[in-house]
Formats: sequence, C-alpha cells, structure tokens
Amino acid sequence: MGLSALFEQRPATWGLRGDPFLWDELKHKASTLDLPLSEIAFRELLETLIKESTGCEILGDQETVYVERFAHGGMSSGQVSLEF
Repeated sequence: MGLSALFEQRPATWGLRGDPFLWDELKHKASTLDLPLSEIAFRELLETLIKESTGCEILGDQETVYVERFAHGGMSSGQVSLEF
C-alpha cells in the first residue's frame, strides 16, 4: 500500500486554515512513496515530510508555524497547527 492512501480521507475539522493545504501537500509528496514497514520508519518519514513542507520540527517548542504558500485568506491564513 502506498503512503498516500493514508491521506485519502480528509479530517472533518482542522486546527488552523493552513492545515488543509499541508494535508494536500503531504498527500502529493506521499503519492510516490511506499508505506514504511515499521512504526519508527513511518514516524521518521512523516516528520521529515512535515519539516520539508513547513520548515519546522513538529516536536519543537512551536505550536504553530506560518507557511506563506498556504495563505489564502482568513484570520489564521497560512498558519499550520503542529499539534494537529
């Protein structure tokens, strides 16, 4: 199974306005990747993809990060919830 299958069903709610754009970007990046065989490898791959997309570690001190290309209007436009 490909990694992108995990992104087929979108969440019913989002943390911030940038989250759906991050989701879509991760789905696109995952389209050429296989699902890792171990939980550790999966976590490392997902963390790497998120860092490539946001420029930020998900386990850092930040709760949100601004990603300009995800800014499409609204109060939290471009903001991504790293906790979400």
